[in-house]
Amino acid sequence: MRMTMLMFSNLAKMRESLILFAFGLFPLALPVVNLFDTQFMQIGGQSGSVSYLDFLAGVVNLQHTMLLPMIVMFYLACTLLHQEIASGRLFLYKDMPRSAVFGAKIGALLGVYVCYMLLLSAVSVILYFLYLTRFEYASGTMLPASPSDVQSDVLSIGGTVLVAMMCMLAAMALSVHCSSGVTMLGGVLLMLIATIAPMLPSLRYVMPTGYVVLQGQLGFGAACGAMVAIGALYSVALYAVGRSLFATVEY
Repeated sequence: MRMTMLMFSNLAKMRESLILFAFGLFPLALPVVNLFDTQFMQIGGQSGSVSYLDFLAGVVNLQHTMLLPMIVMFYLACTLLHQEIASGRLFLYKDMPRSAVFGAKIGALLGVYVCYMLLLSAVSVILYFLYLTRFEYASGTMLPASPSDVQSDVLSIGGTVLVAMMCMLAAMALSVHCSSGVTMLGGVLLMLIATIAPMLPSLRYVMPTGYVVLQGQLGFGAACGAMVAIGALYSVALYAVGRSLFATVEY
């Protein structure tokens, strides 16, 4: 834990991490965008139909489709592994178990992502209740009135977060032996597959993001359980692959 916190502290101070945290302030662009005649970030709906959870789900989905925050995460993954391997800095950990070093690096990267998501959620709740509630479409409540809408938002946010974790673990595994460019390309391709999956019936079952579409068919409980199981299966497999590859690295 101490090694994880030390790596997290160093990683969070990097310029790239600060850029990621700046993306957490992204919802604050909405009042500025509303001053112009553009379809970007436009929110609408029936009177009182948009709750805070609806807004947050939309913001998280928009950030997911933009790819930019995750590209920063992929670069941080390269910094944690590929750059340290190439520069020989991993020699500093020669007396520590490699599984512990790899786990600490994973923990540090996930810690930065958690901070980004917490910042995004906090900024969204402030913007929603201080700005959006003046519009007719905002309900001014934390949750939608319909339980099915709550469930859809939970599946949407949960699927996006699980895919982000999978992509970060894949980037960590790739960065052991691949260059930064290859690692980032691999991460982006996986993100694109996860974005397309809900649109294709053949892929909806193999990606966590597809289960928001399957809610009506499977029911919330089964869809949520399958989504978590699929995400956990991929994450464990990617972690095992990354740890195995890291074990072969010569310091």
